[in-house]
Amino acid sequence: MFNQLKMLTAAYCLSMLTWGDMALSQRTFGTNGRSGATGVTGAKGAQGPSKTIFAKTSYSEHILQGTDGGDGGFGYNGRDAYCRARPSQVSYNLRAASGGNGGNGGNGGNGGNGGTATVYYTSDAALRATLIDSAGGYGGYPGAPGYGGSACYCEVYSWNIQTCNGPDDCRTRTYTCRDGRDGGNGRYGIDGREGLPGRVDFVKRSSVLPSDRPFASAGVSRIDGTPYALSKHVWSSRSGSSARLAPGSIVANSYREYQRTVTGTMNVFWDGFFPASRFPSSSATISISDSGSMDIGFSDEIWVEGTKEVSGTTTNFFVSNAVLESDVDDLKSGGLLKTEKDLELIVIDSSGVSEIVNTVWDIKIEAEDRFRRGRLKKVFDGVVPQNLISSERGRRFVLELGQLDLDTKKLKRNTEVRVTVKARRSFGGKSKTVEFIINRSLR
Repeated sequence: MFNQLKMLTAAYCLSMLTWGDMALSQRTFGTNGRSGATGVTGAKGAQGPSKTIFAKTSYSEHILQGTDGGDGGFGYNGRDAYCRARPSQVSYNLRAASGGNGGNGGNGGNGGNGGTATVYYTSDAALRATLIDSAGGYGGYPGAPGYGGSACYCEVYSWNIQTCNGPDDCRTRTYTCRDGRDGGNGRYGIDGREGLPGRVDFVKRSSVLPSDRPFASAGVSRIDGTPYALSKHVWSSRSGSSARLAPGSIVANSYREYQRTVTGTMNVFWDGFFPASRFPSSSATISISDSGSMDIGFSDEIWVEGTKEVSGTTTNFFVSNAVLESDVDDLKSGGLLKTEKDLELIVIDSSGVSEIVNTVWDIKIEAEDRFRRGRLKKVFDGVVPQNLISSERGRRFVLELGQLDLDTKKLKRNTEVRVTVKARRSFGGKSKTVEFIINRSLR
């Protein structure tokens, strides 16, 4: 029984080897054809012209159509396979070369959007005599695909080869040839999108609105004492614009109607701990809202604290303090001093902004386990009370860590200590956390 099992196993392995040899011995004759390139995308249509229109009771037409998108280009045909002479009576399987696939057609270009119109009028009758055609352009047609290339074919599909290892040890093996595959045709491109109709703004007045100035920007170093007069046109959004115009008008359904213009002036006064000249690369932006209220914002790298006073259309903004965000980050360790109950952490503020920046000190103290070298045990994790923190002109902090509720048994001489410092700093409505780690062996 055991011998039969060995024979079956050997026969199975031999059969697997034979099939593996046959699979590995297949070769391609000829050269596969290249695939065709994709057709070019059609050009995008141009947006229609914008126009200011003064509506009158006499009929008028205004054509503001977007132009049509261009048609997509044809996909290129795949190349035919290059068919060399088929090898004959070879001791391996053959596969003929395949044709290249056809390229896809190019997509049609999108139509251009219709142009916008600003219509000044004094009566609804004048609007109903005004036709505006601000239709979007048609999308371009897609390009047709390319055809696939032709494959190579076999002349003889099977043949026998006899091999002998001696006069009585011969075997015959059959080899095959498989035709190549014709290349597939490409696909059509996609239709271009039709352009959108243009929007209309309605203004019920006979003269053109003057340009508004809804915001102003300036460098921080130049804003002190400078008045900024701003104005903003206020619009309401509504729907049904074509119903207000002459029949046949093609415009976007939603429109804007002019309501009023708000104005205001802001004065900025700098009275910070640091002078405005300390911030030469920072900028301020003053803006006015639809309600007429005014506001001021600053570039991200500067943190500002101030108050605002409003009297009628005049707003005064008083800067009480300002710091650079990079100065808020500028904390570093000054060392971990002494041992056990006298343990002190020194932190240096090189920029000297801590007199005006609020800081909460979140400390985590870990000490090496005496019984398991390399493993740290937590000694303290929490906020250091303000009464245990002293400061020298906002430039040097001393944190009396030894006065915290610590497990002093873990802080013996020559103990490796890790202190993780998270300083949560806040000022002018902004905040961030500055983190650093101190590793020290207690002496």
